Amino acid sequence: MKFKLFFTALAALAITASSFAKEPETVNVKAQKNLSAEFKNASQISWSTKANMLEASFEWNGQKLQAFYNQDGEQVAISRQITLDKLPVKALQALTEKYANYKATEAIEFNSTEAGLSYYVSMENGAKKTILNVSPDGLVSVYK
Repeated sequence: MKFKLFFTALAALAITASSFAKEPETVNVKAQKNLSAEFKNASQISWSTKANMLEASFEWNGQKLQAFYNQDGEQVAISRQITLDKLPVKALQALTEKYANYKATEAIEFNSTEAGLSYYVSMENGAKKTILNVSPDGLVSVYK
């Protein structure tokens, strides 16, 4: 459970402004090698440190992704912005049913080695904004 909360917080970091990110003085060599091995054609790579994690933001195959690495250089999570139509059907059904008066403004697919796959969807209803955590099975909880 502790790891799930940690990865939920890490996912939130992926969808918040990067103004709190700090560029590391040196980047873990193992993390760099792991990124290069998994995403051979990655471009526009930038590294930052968030919550004792290394975050690599980059483009790969026309997509903007973030990969998160622990201090040992091992990948612990990956995220990417997606369009709403890429959400699982059950997730879309749950959002439509429970948040009919809201407009979705952003969706993030977040996959961690500990907690698995989940989605974070930013919703707005006038001035009211919320971030929802949505499981592939359509379980919805308010993150923020």
